[in-house]
Amino acid sequence: MNLKRNSLFSAAEVVVGGLGLFIIYRSVVAELGVAMLGVWSIVLATTAFGRIADVGIAAGLSRFIAAARGRQDHVQVSLYFWTALSTIAILMAVIALLGWLPLNAALGFALSGVELTAARQLLPWALFTFWLLNINAGLAATLLGIQRSDLRALSSIGGMIIQVVASYLLVKSHGLLGLAWAQSAQYLFTIAASAMFARKSRAILGPPRFSGLVLKELFGFGAKLQIGTIANLLFEPLSKLVLGAVAGPASVGIFEMAYRMVYQIRTVAIMALQNLVPAFAELSQRDSTASSALFIKSNRVAALAGGSLMIAAIGVAPLVSVLWLQAYSSEFMLLVAMISVCWLINILCAPSYFWGIAHGTINANIGGQLLTGILSPALAYLLGSQYGPTAAVIGILAGKAIGDILPAIFNRPAPAWSSAGAVQPWNLLALSATLLSATFAHHLWGRMAGDFLSSHDALKLITSS
Repeated sequence: MNLKRNSLFSAAEVVVGGLGLFIIYRSVVAELGVAMLGVWSIVLATTAFGRIADVGIAAGLSRFIAAARGRQDHVQVSLYFWTALSTIAILMAVIALLGWLPLNAALGFALSGVELTAARQLLPWALFTFWLLNINAGLAATLLGIQRSDLRALSSIGGMIIQVVASYLLVKSHGLLGLAWAQSAQYLFTIAASAMFARKSRAILGPPRFSGLVLKELFGFGAKLQIGTIANLLFEPLSKLVLGAVAGPASVGIFEMAYRMVYQIRTVAIMALQNLVPAFAELSQRDSTASSALFIKSNRVAALAGGSLMIAAIGVAPLVSVLWLQAYSSEFMLLVAMISVCWLINILCAPSYFWGIAHGTINANIGGQLLTGILSPALAYLLGSQYGPTAAVIGILAGKAIGDILPAIFNRPAPAWSSAGAVQPWNLLALSATLLSATFAHHLWGRMAGDFLSSHDALKLITSS
């Protein structure tokens, strides 16, 4: 079922994306300062509010396409593709236009002065990339559904290379607007390449067609997913807005770098595991025993991959701090350690989450996302207003972890609780190892590395390379 090939290409996509993000953020901090990076983060997070009006079509598209392929119904595959893509393009354009004025006003909650002016100049371009991002999501879901994540990865890699080059050329002369233009170019290329791959794969046959019955089917499943997706989407923008109000844009900038660094490393595992959705969906039409066996195996893979990646993220944090910030930052080190534990929990719960989507049993997914959307910003505000920025981050991550665990309890291949992902031995071992690594890194490795990297000769050598 091409799982290995797709997983390898997905991992390569994330590695290239992570390297590109590293180069872009380093350039932005060097040219514009960390506060402007915080502004960029807040603007992009704010535009995510537009996904509230999404009907969740792209979220379930890969499942429907994979199930139709399992039934050898190629006509239905094409109907799913054209109906979903046309609906996404029109709906997201309307949402972007209607959201302009409300989002423009919302930016005043977290920013003021020069930062607010810069943010409002960015907003139109952020909404444009929001529209492109959603179209790209529909195409990516299609390639995932036909089990050609390798082609999706190639499109994404090409787009990231374009963004890195364009950012390098434009940020110095046009500031954050140059970064927005570079991101737009990235999505335009990725959309064009993905559309070409989808057409040439021969999985999408015949001329463009639209079906009201297919839209109703997509909407019925997507609307359920959207309840949780809305709450999950609110997690990041609300949390960052609260953090910005409590601690200011500079703190958001540090958090953004730590968050994106770990998130990008985490995505290596998630993008590979995402290929489980069409695999589970196809097997559910043919062999339920094989599907259950794949669930158990995927939990073991998630533990090995997730634990290794998060421990590696903690280990390289001091070096990344120097390369990005031109100095060792104990604050950055602490944030990376905490965020790594949080995202490990997310990785460990991913097979259960994808199992629910593939089998249409998504109540636990929705419940977990609702918990995250409510708890993270609420805890961030309560703890941050009393105890400062670090406590606010703890609140954000605690809410996220609690919500992620719910599917790993209730989405399981057998009635017995012992089959749940939350109690798999490999998962518990990976979590224990990462917690120990985070503690060790913060109290010992971070200080030793900080002393070395903060020395004049070492810092000059690294930052000049």
